[in-house]
Amino acid sequence: MNLSAINGFGGQIEDMALADRIKHAMEESGLRKTELANACGVSAASVTHWLNGNTKKLKAENASAIAKATGFNSDWLTNGKGPRKPGALTVKPQAAAPTGRTYSDLGHRLASLFDMLPADPQLQAKAFGVCTQAIFTLEREYAEQAIAAQTVAEKAKSPS
Repeated sequence: MNLSAINGFGGQIEDMALADRIKHAMEESGLRKTELANACGVSAASVTHWLNGNTKKLKAENASAIAKATGFNSDWLTNGKGPRKPGALTVKPQAAAPTGRTYSDLGHRLASLFDMLPADPQLQAKAFGVCTQAIFTLEREYAEQAIAAQTVAEKAKSPS
């Protein structure tokens, strides 16, 4: 699995290769290589090429067949864009935020990462809670640092 794009908190954002996306779809759907080959009408050797990274781009009919067999979105399988599964929530680029602002690229990435979760409401609620708590903690820490810096600056200005 390739890791790229450092996020705003010093961590890395996942950027799955084609082979990794296919492997993930197979694992989640419980399909073996021969079962996927049969479902797609290809040889097991073709599936091996998909899984070992020799295939850099899927033919449209193969992407469609993999999507049908695994329940994953063919766009996500082929290029890693959009929700992993059809019907998952997704955020359109530059959608207006409730405050009238637009979402940043990292905001879109966070929404995309959320879309990668299985469609389990309890898991999604837990992930939302964890993310919300982390954001509020960072926001509080930032505010505390800003107040401390302002206090230092005010003390430096006042005559002793």
